[in-house]
Amino acid sequence: MKPLSLLPLLFVALWSKADTAVLWQDLSATLTQGHHFKVDPAEQNALTLEHTSALSTGDSFAFIEASQYPHVDRSAGLYGEVAIRWSHNKIASTPITFGPITDVLLTTNLEFGSETAEMLLLGPSIDLLIPGFDFFQLSLTRRESLNSVVNTSSEGWQLTPSFSLTWPAGRSEVVLDGFIDWVQLTSRGTQKTCKSTLNLSTTLASCCIDPTHAFMSVSNITFGPISLASLIRPLSILISTP
Repeated sequence: MKPLSLLPLLFVALWSKADTAVLWQDLSATLTQGHHFKVDPAEQNALTLEHTSALSTGDSFAFIEASQYPHVDRSAGLYGEVAIRWSHNKIASTPITFGPITDVLLTTNLEFGSETAEMLLLGPSIDLLIPGFDFFQLSLTRRESLNSVVNTSSEGWQLTPSFSLTWPAGRSEVVLDGFIDWVQLTSRGTQKTCKSTLNLSTTLASCCIDPTHAFMSVSNITFGPISLASLIRPLSILISTP
């Protein structure tokens, strides 16, 4: 039995031993259209639902994306992830801080979708306090497959920094956030891949829309050996609820 196959038991054990409460949560929906993908279909339309929350034991993030591919035989696709991070500083009585490190966490992540291997990720993560950033996180996880879709399996090691930056812009603000997945594959020799997603968005200041929870994405750029989207258009509208 693979070690990561015991992860569901770890979820149950941690959840049962900790008095988990939701401190805050946010739900968002984004509709995008993309062009000039190099490996995936060249044109894609996608509806993405995202949920994030702060917990008394850590935090969580989940999304599911339904894609539609015009002009190809494979007309649709589905992909999603569910990630939970368990915070040492929230669970233990003695916090860990060192220099810019503000917390040490256990990262757990499940990747799933149509025409792809189900992947389970487990490893350590740290939160860093870096001037100018809203947040900066760095995780190192082991990737292992849960099914037998060999052609799409991507077992190996993954290093992921994620971040967010915010600048004021009159009554609105501009937000740049994203992540970089650097993967060292062991299921395909020693192949390395790198995928990065950057989102640049601005809030909508309007008398009829709360500017805190309404955003317009001016660009959504994804690059790497897997796919390359030069620009998401038209401008995507994201409405989130507290």
